[in-house]
Amino acid sequence: MDIKDIEQAIVDRLKEKINTLKIEGFPEKPEEYVLTHSRGVILVQFFGSDFSNPITPDDIIQIEELEFAMCISVKGLRTHTGAYGYIELVRKALTGFIITGCKPMRPRKIKFGGEDGGIWTYIFVFALKRKVTPDYEDEE
Repeated sequence: MDIKDIEQAIVDRLKEKINTLKIEGFPEKPEEYVLTHSRGVILVQFFGSDFSNPITPDDIIQIEELEFAMCISVKGLRTHTGAYGYIELVRKALTGFIITGCKPMRPRKIKFGGEDGGIWTYIFVFALKRKVTPDYEDEE
């Protein structure tokens, strides 16, 4: 699976578990994004990755640890439909979730993203690992 497929699997999982918010990939032009859903949105974005040293000395097989950010923007903070409640729903939906070819997802960090006109934003970062192998045939 490539990054785009992993991101889509995360979006699909969140849609399956949380049906009260709009859930989609992060917009191509975030400065033009307008929140139109009455309760809020969860935007999913590839956040970056780190690579391990090669697993064997004569090969370039590595483990990649990918991070994906869930940008949770909702009306309210502590109510049952507020940010705190959705943070917990995202945690429950994604912790241990397995995507084909990857190790189970695990939470990494949550950061306050800001408040604007009663819309509270938190960034919830999850990580998962996958094995990275070269894409070539051995020449003999």
